[in-house]
Amino acid sequence: MLSFIERIALLQGIKVLFLLTTQTMQWFVERGFRAGSLLDLPPAKQSSYDAGRSSKVYVKHLDDLPSEMQERFTLVEIESLR
Repeated sequence: MLSFIERIALLQGIKVLFLLTTQTMQWFVERGFRAGSLLDLPPAKQSSYDAGRSSKVYVKHLDDLPSEMQERFTLVEIESLR
């Protein structure tokens, strides 16, 4: 599911994914996410962040993916639409 989301994001020109989680941090780190901060969130999400939940912020820069992987993601999606 994560690779599907990454492909869709790349097709839409989205270069950064973020997530908030209270569990499974290591799973996301193993898949290229890095610990972030509240400042990494979009302004609307910063203002609605619930500190009482103690969610951790993680960020993944899709433009950090090797270009051949980005191209493969894009080509696979385009081919599947034909």
